Amino acid sequence: MSEGKLYRGKIKPDLVSYLEENFKNFWDYITNMSSKSASYLEQTCPILMDSTQTVNTTRADKDFIASNSVNGVPTGLISEDITRLVSAFILIIGRSVNTFNGQNYLDCSTPTWNQWMLNVDGGVYVDLQNDTKGDGQMLDQDWQCLARGVIHPFTLMYNITGMITSASNRLGLRLANAVSVADSLIVTLDVYAKYTWRL
Repeated sequence: MSEGKLYRGKIKPDLVSYLEENFKNFWDYITNMSSKSASYLEQTCPILMDSTQTVNTTRADKDFIASNSVNGVPTGLISEDITRLVSAFILIIGRSVNTFNGQNYLDCSTPTWNQWMLNVDGGVYVDLQNDTKGDGQMLDQDWQCLARGVIHPFTLMYNITGMITSASNRLGLRLANAVSVADSLIVTLDVYAKYTWRL
């Protein structure tokens, strides 16, 4: 035990001496860490709720958010300064309900079927995917429902940072060439934007 100092008329314990001597460094560390963690803010903003489309055995584009619609603008953004936007994702929370009297699921036997796509302000639709994973392409037997009345929930999220140019961008969301193995697969989506801002 090292030689202590007087503390309240008694020999000061080593621990107290250590804390006093290192408190400033500790406080600087905590303050610096807090300022870094507070320099970014992530928010999840609704775009459109309860958007429903019915997928059948006849291939067709299903626009859950119509192109260039005011319904495609995220609501509640904390900033309109797009230069502060660090990242942007589209979050799709959905459920498919089988109304066919038997098994039903997506038919993705052809690569271009059941592909999620997005356009901005009525522009050209592009495939949704994260990096080069091609994960905007649904897979054969996705949303499998084994019987009538079965509900299949799902959540999807795609990076759209490079597509966002304004806080008022109108996002159009499409499931291109949507097709199922049996009729009447009812799909309902809640769509959100997840934005990270630099404060």
